Amino acid sequence: MSTVNGAPRLLARGIVKTFGAHRALKGVDLTVGDGEVVGLIGENGAGKSTILNIVSGVLPFDSGTLQLDGRDIAPKSYQDANRLGIFRVFQEAALIDSLPVYQNVFFGWEQLFRTRLGGLDHRALRRAAADALSKADVDGVGVDAPTGSLTPGQKQSLDIARVTALADLLEVARPVVLFDEPTTALDSEHEDNFLLLLKRLRGVAAVVFVSHRLQEIIESTDRITVFKDGESVADRPTAGIDENELHRLMVGRLRTENYYRENLQTEITAVEPRLTVEAVAGAGVLREATLQVAPGEILGLAGTEGSGKRVLGEIIAGAVRPSAGRVRLAGRDITDLPPAKRGIGVVVQSYALFPHMRVADARRQHHQQVVECFLRPRCPQFGGRLGEPRQRRGRDGQAVGGRRGGHAQDQAGVALRLGVAGQ
Repeated sequence: MSTVNGAPRLLARGIVKTFGAHRALKGVDLTVGDGEVVGLIGENGAGKSTILNIVSGVLPFDSGTLQLDGRDIAPKSYQDANRLGIFRVFQEAALIDSLPVYQNVFFGWEQLFRTRLGGLDHRALRRAAADALSKADVDGVGVDAPTGSLTPGQKQSLDIARVTALADLLEVARPVVLFDEPTTALDSEHEDNFLLLLKRLRGVAAVVFVSHRLQEIIESTDRITVFKDGESVADRPTAGIDENELHRLMVGRLRTENYYRENLQTEITAVEPRLTVEAVAGAGVLREATLQVAPGEILGLAGTEGSGKRVLGEIIAGAVRPSAGRVRLAGRDITDLPPAKRGIGVVVQSYALFPHMRVADARRQHHQQVVECFLRPRCPQFGGRLGEPRQRRGRDGQAVGGRRGGHAQDQAGVALRLGVAGQ
């Protein structure tokens, strides 16, 4: 491990953090040497994001030691952490959709682009943003484009570019960079660009890389730290380790050959398909998609950002018209029917449950509405008959089936979940 003055570049030792009666971190340790890439892994709730929140100034810690270059630190905000040379890509892209791309790149540090009269030097800001995107190999994103118009993958790539750009702007030659699941929303091209950036950072930055993709961790890191239930349970060199061993360290048991219980899975017998999609194309993305879903069957649809899986779901639901192909439900052609006439329920990618209620109250209210809808022939909460979701308008004016805050399912059991794999 490379060190500065005999100490790790970043050291967290015995860090404790509680939220009410819940102890999220129970004295965890994390060290990163100068120029080293450390993978941080663990199941959901293990404490990975919590320790990154503490290091990056988002949360205070209750007890323990946090040091940078051998000096105690306790950043009070993310900007404090930036001044110390600590930068982070958050799990969700931390961008403001209403701003153009160039203003998001250096958001919070606009004072460094002021004119002599105190105004914002937009020309200098645009130049710096364009240079940042170029260095991070982010193609196809204009600096004047509204950030809200970008895909999730482009937003994540922009967030990644911003980290290295801020380090350059603040003249931090050897930064500490925290990546919190940065590849989750990326397609293969953007993911490759990120992994190339990670290689460039090796040797010049101290990097913590959080990911659930274990093979990605193995291929990209020098050392791996494992968190489990708020504790640091292992710290190993990456060389010679494999996915099965990492899985054992994370969950406490080996992943067996029968992990997916294939012996308990049954083949669907030959029956008339409930849903049939025949050579469907649309939205300039999808080409000749064909599938069948039998009664009682659950079909998973996976793919990277931009692969067309979401468009296919929108076509089946009736929110997008196909340019070719047919959609049939129980043998009936529903291709040209409006969403409310199809008998197909949808849960869209972005939804919220009663945001102004306490969680317990929202859960009870939601459960009561769903039960009532299944017992009644008409369901006003979901726009009419069960399975006829009320339409709403997205920001681009496109009709989207489904009401926010609930779920719908037609009487015969056809339902769709539209979203990114892993969410």
